[in-house]
Amino acid sequence: MFNHSGFKQSALKIILSLLFFIFSTQIFAVDKSGISLAHVNESSDKMKIEKQEAPDIFKNERKCMVNEQIIGRGIDNTKILQVMLKVRRDIFVPSEQKQYAYEDRPLPIGYGQTISQPYIVAYMTQKLDLKSGHKVLEIGTGSGYQAAILAEITKEVYTVEIIPELGNGAIIKIKRVKI
Repeated sequence: MFNHSGFKQSALKIILSLLFFIFSTQIFAVDKSGISLAHVNESSDKMKIEKQEAPDIFKNERKCMVNEQIIGRGIDNTKILQVMLKVRRDIFVPSEQKQYAYEDRPLPIGYGQTISQPYIVAYMTQKLDLKSGHKVLEIGTGSGYQAAILAEITKEVYTVEIIPELGNGAIIKIKRVKI
């Protein structure tokens, strides 16, 4: 009898290994206990992650974002709504963009990339119909916001980023929100 579970795990390991070697990407796993790096380059290995919690001055904006942009547009998954209230988007945007963190639009994060608008993050997450035991492979970590949302819902998230500076920044930000 063919073992589908073992095959899936082996296939995932092969895909992740190929992505790393082909694209020199950073690959890391995110779960509720933190980040586990599969491959770390020398500079990120020496990085010190601060665990200081910044004051949550955007709590009211985050509540409005969820009520108006997300619930108001039909997202009704209770777990997703709770996670969108919990995970601070302002941590995942550059300091010059923080004032816009909870607006209904994508924001630049550097290197020609953007963080998706909150509704799109919630919509994509709801469409995945995730369960707590699921594992997710995300291609394009970017700021790390989507990975942080997914990690609150699923068992593990494997995320791949081709731009080392974004990958390193995502590690710091995800640690900061204590996923």
